Amino acid sequence: MNCAGTLQVSKKHSRISSAEVFISIEKKPKAEHCLAEELTQILGLTGDIDLYKNSVFHEGGTGRYITDIDRIMIRTLYDKRLKNGMSLAQALPIAKEVILEIMRDLSKRARPRPNKGRP
Repeated sequence: MNCAGTLQVSKKHSRISSAEVFISIEKKPKAEHCLAEELTQILGLTGDIDLYKNSVFHEGGTGRYITDIDRIMIRTLYDKRLKNGMSLAQALPIAKEVILEIMRDLSKRARPRPNKGRP
């Protein structure tokens, strides 16, 4: 085992009440990835995602830092419009709206700005 994380969830409040992360330090590059992966997962995004190879959620990944995709997922999870205990049917339309807003914001930031007469 290279790394593992556990969460305790309060059923009464549907909130994370405690978390633990276990990291093997035998292989430094893998330990750095595990630390990023497990710390991100104890925020509430549990499980592995194989869709995005560079994501810290990718089981076979080696990345040590969260990617833009990871940030989008975390920001969506913690958006105030999503409430604890919502059903998938309630949460999905809100999550889609949040992701679109985040993508628009990222798109605006990525656009080249006019140099206003500067060389």
